[in-house]
Amino acid sequence: MVIQKGSKLLSKLKAELIDFTSHADLMSQLGHYIIYREIKGEVEERVVSECCSEMDALFLDRGHVVSRRSNSIWTLEFQIVEKGTFKKILEHFMRHGFAMSQFKTPRCTTNKELLSILNLCTIKRVYSTAYAK
Repeated sequence: MVIQKGSKLLSKLKAELIDFTSHADLMSQLGHYIIYREIKGEVEERVVSECCSEMDALFLDRGHVVSRRSNSIWTLEFQIVEKGTFKKILEHFMRHGFAMSQFKTPRCTTNKELLSILNLCTIKRVYSTAYAK
Protein backbone atom coordinates (compact mmCIF):
# COMPACT_ATOMS: atom_id res chain seq x y z
CA MET A 1 0.00 0.00 0.00
CA VAL A 2 2.81 2.42 0.88
CA ILE A 3 4.65 1.62 -2.38
CA GLN A 4 1.44 2.11 -4.39
CA LYS A 5 0.88 5.56 -2.90
CA GLY A 6 4.48 6.52 -3.61
CA SER A 7 4.07 5.30 -7.19
CA LYS A 8 1.06 7.57 -7.70
CA LEU A 9 3.25 10.60 -7.04
CA LEU A 10 5.70 9.37 -9.68
CA SER A 11 2.96 8.76 -12.24
CA LYS A 12 1.77 12.36 -11.88
CA LEU A 13 5.25 13.34 -13.04
CA LYS A 14 5.14 10.96 -16.00
CA ALA A 15 7.61 8.60 -14.34
CA GLU A 16 6.98 4.95 -13.60
CA LEU A 17 8.17 2.52 -10.96
CA ILE A 18 9.68 -0.43 -12.86
CA ASP A 19 10.44 -2.62 -9.85
CA PHE A 20 11.53 -2.42 -6.23
CA THR A 21 12.79 -4.37 -3.28
CA SER A 22 13.73 -3.44 0.26
CA HIS A 23 16.22 -4.32 2.94
CA ALA A 24 16.31 -3.84 6.71
CA ASP A 25 19.86 -2.60 7.24
CA LEU A 26 20.93 -3.71 10.70
CA MET A 27 24.65 -3.14 10.11
CA SER A 28 24.63 0.57 10.91
CA GLN A 29 24.49 1.87 14.48
CA LEU A 30 20.80 2.66 14.08
CA GLY A 31 19.06 0.15 11.84
CA HIS A 32 16.90 1.49 9.05
CA TYR A 33 14.93 0.47 6.01
CA ILE A 34 16.25 0.89 2.49
CA ILE A 35 13.93 0.78 -0.50
CA TYR A 36 15.66 0.18 -3.84
CA ARG A 37 13.67 1.52 -6.79
CA GLU A 38 14.17 1.45 -10.53
CA ILE A 39 12.32 4.34 -12.13
CA LYS A 40 11.53 4.87 -15.80
CA GLY A 41 11.65 8.54 -16.68
CA GLU A 42 13.46 11.53 -15.25
CA VAL A 43 12.60 12.65 -11.74
CA GLU A 44 14.22 15.53 -9.86
CA GLU A 45 16.00 14.64 -6.63
CA ARG A 46 13.67 16.99 -4.73
CA VAL A 47 10.66 14.97 -5.92
CA VAL A 48 12.28 11.65 -5.00
CA SER A 49 13.07 13.07 -1.56
CA GLU A 50 9.46 14.23 -1.10
CA CYS A 51 8.23 10.80 -2.16
CA CYS A 52 10.59 9.15 0.35
CA SER A 53 9.38 11.37 3.20
CA GLU A 54 5.75 10.86 2.22
CA MET A 55 6.18 7.09 2.22
CA ASP A 56 8.00 7.16 5.56
CA ALA A 57 5.06 9.04 7.08
CA LEU A 58 2.64 6.43 5.66
CA PHE A 59 4.10 3.62 7.78
CA LEU A 60 1.39 3.72 10.42
CA ASP A 61 2.55 0.79 12.52
CA ARG A 62 2.74 2.13 16.09
CA GLY A 63 6.13 0.51 16.69
CA HIS A 64 7.60 2.14 13.59
CA VAL A 65 6.22 5.59 14.41
CA VAL A 66 7.43 5.47 18.03
CA SER A 67 10.86 4.18 16.93
CA ARG A 68 11.23 6.92 14.31
CA ARG A 69 10.13 9.70 16.68
CA SER A 70 12.49 8.51 19.41
CA ASN A 71 15.35 8.03 16.92
CA SER A 72 15.80 4.38 17.85
CA ILE A 73 15.70 3.54 14.14
CA TRP A 74 17.19 5.76 11.49
CA THR A 75 15.42 7.45 8.61
CA LEU A 76 13.96 5.68 5.58
CA GLU A 77 16.41 5.59 2.68
CA PHE A 78 15.61 5.41 -1.03
CA GLN A 79 18.26 4.14 -3.38
CA ILE A 80 17.47 4.78 -7.02
CA VAL A 81 19.13 2.19 -9.23
CA GLU A 82 20.12 2.49 -12.86
CA LYS A 83 17.90 1.31 -15.69
CA GLY A 84 18.12 -2.45 -16.16
CA THR A 85 19.17 -3.30 -12.60
CA PHE A 86 16.30 -5.69 -11.96
CA LYS A 87 16.98 -7.36 -15.31
CA LYS A 88 20.59 -7.88 -14.14
CA ILE A 89 19.23 -9.48 -10.97
CA LEU A 90 17.00 -11.82 -12.99
CA GLU A 91 19.93 -12.75 -15.25
CA HIS A 92 22.13 -13.41 -12.20
CA PHE A 93 19.63 -15.83 -10.71
CA MET A 94 19.02 -17.53 -14.08
CA ARG A 95 22.79 -18.18 -14.32
CA HIS A 96 22.47 -19.90 -10.95
CA GLY A 97 19.73 -22.29 -12.05
CA PHE A 98 16.50 -20.37 -11.50
CA ALA A 99 13.93 -20.58 -14.29
CA MET A 100 12.76 -17.20 -15.56
CA SER A 101 9.13 -18.23 -15.07
CA GLN A 102 9.84 -19.17 -11.45
CA PHE A 103 11.69 -16.01 -10.40
CA LYS A 104 9.92 -13.17 -8.67
CA THR A 105 11.73 -10.15 -7.25
CA PRO A 106 11.60 -10.42 -3.46
CA ARG A 107 9.94 -7.45 -1.80
CA CYS A 108 12.33 -7.69 1.13
CA THR A 109 15.75 -9.29 0.91
CA THR A 110 18.82 -10.19 2.90
CA ASN A 111 20.47 -11.99 -0.05
CA LYS A 112 24.07 -10.71 -0.21
CA GLU A 113 24.42 -11.24 -3.98
CA LEU A 114 21.21 -9.36 -4.73
CA LEU A 115 22.20 -6.53 -2.36
CA SER A 116 25.62 -6.35 -4.01
CA ILE A 117 24.04 -5.87 -7.45
CA LEU A 118 21.65 -3.24 -6.07
CA ASN A 119 24.41 -1.30 -4.32
CA LEU A 120 26.70 -1.39 -7.38
CA CYS A 121 23.86 -0.07 -9.54
CA THR A 122 22.74 2.70 -7.16
CA ILE A 123 22.84 6.10 -8.86
CA LYS A 124 21.10 8.22 -6.22
CA ARG A 125 20.40 8.06 -2.48
CA VAL A 126 17.80 10.15 -0.67
CA TYR A 127 16.65 10.14 2.93
CA SER A 128 13.30 10.86 4.52
CA THR A 129 12.77 14.06 6.45
CA ALA A 130 9.36 12.94 7.75
CA TYR A 131 10.42 12.91 11.39
CA ALA A 132 13.08 15.63 11.26
CA LYS A 133 13.14 17.83 14.33
